[in-house]
Amino acid sequence: MKFCKGFWGRITIVGSLFSLFFLLIACERPNHRGGAADEDYTTEEVDTESGTAIITAESASFYVDNSGGMFGYVERDESQEGGNNFVLAVSNLAQNANFRRDDVEVDYNLINGPRNIVTTPIGNRAQDFINCLNPNCFNQGDISGNDLNLMFQIALENAGNKDISVFISDAIYDIQDKTQPITSIISEGFETRNKFIDRLESENIQTLLVKLESNFTGNYYYGVTTGGLPLNQYRPYYVYIFGKSELLNNYFDDSYLESLAGYVNHTRFFLPTNYQVDYEPSSGYSRKGNFRVDRNDPKLLTDVSSDQRGEFEFSIGVDYSNMPLSDNYLTDINHYDVSGDFEVVSVERHSSDMVTNIRSFEPSHMITLRTTGSPQGIIDIKLLNELPAWVEESHTDDDRNIEGDTSTTFGFKYLTQGIVDAYTEVSDQDYFTTKTVTLSRN
Repeated sequence: MKFCKGFWGRITIVGSLFSLFFLLIACERPNHRGGAADEDYTTEEVDTESGTAIITAESASFYVDNSGGMFGYVERDESQEGGNNFVLAVSNLAQNANFRRDDVEVDYNLINGPRNIVTTPIGNRAQDFINCLNPNCFNQGDISGNDLNLMFQIALENAGNKDISVFISDAIYDIQDKTQPITSIISEGFETRNKFIDRLESENIQTLLVKLESNFTGNYYYGVTTGGLPLNQYRPYYVYIFGKSELLNNYFDDSYLESLAGYVNHTRFFLPTNYQVDYEPSSGYSRKGNFRVDRNDPKLLTDVSSDQRGEFEFSIGVDYSNMPLSDNYLTDINHYDVSGDFEVVSVERHSSDMVTNIRSFEPSHMITLRTTGSPQGIIDIKLLNELPAWVEESHTDDDRNIEGDTSTTFGFKYLTQGIVDAYTEVSDQDYFTTKTVTLSRN
């Protein structure tokens, strides 16, 4: 234990026991990195306007995959208009202005190796790290391949409490057995799931997955077979950010992510247990047929009947403002499951010109449901925890025709499904939230 400077010169014999007690509390600082969950991980600072706690981080660790397949992203071709998106985006992330504002301690690393992971520290200066985004500096460690699952494990272990971890890679599994590549990559996906389960069982860590694209000038190495070919085109890559949801929502909000050079899409994975949102049926927006919202129970519709064409439609106002999911995810009707004969026909962001007649809260979105069946009974509307559509669109099982392909990544859905499965396994539910509405003919 380190004692506060000048302490022993000021204590008295009578007060020594009490002083020692307060000394233990004030001067000893626990080490949060990689430890067990700590409920009191937030900064004791309050926003004077909103009265809410300001959530700040203590440290952030960057890991950039510098295996051979990544060299094409850091080959700077100044003839390409706008510069190199990879270098621009990674530089932006490394110099996050909010890190500087909150005096977050940041360390930067390269990471590679197909069997034994080699981590090459670059130091704590962002400029040194940015200067290392070139083929000469990348040529360190074991560039012959990567073990994504071990890399995920290292990044996950360095996230938690007040610590953020950032891992940047092309997200292509380095399959050793090319005789049965699909079987091998599915097995790798299972291992990804297990790595995430091990971490999530000890602490609720959010995974923020960002897809970006950049100029790629270098050798592309096939995932499905041996060998490769030189490419000079755009290729996707991915940023994985791990940490407490409160921290990631603070330092990496949607508007910041969308400002990154080459941004394509993003999604967030988190444990959905006990996630509550305000919701209420609307009496004034997008309705077909007849109904009344009960005065005593706003989640009960009475005097329900279809229109002359046998259709019934109503909308629910929902406040998703505190849910850490992208708007693309929330407004995709395919991520909703409705009981009975109802279907979700649209999910729209709420705007001021919408007449909803909802006064108890300000909705962020309006969910419209329709049926041609009998409009009665209890309806459950679930927001599902599943792969976003863009993940499926980013996947390929065969990358031998990769020339000209600027959007797909070999085996990507198996990797990402492993992450989703880990979160659903630990939380024991496959949905984020449920909204229940009762319809009565009386």
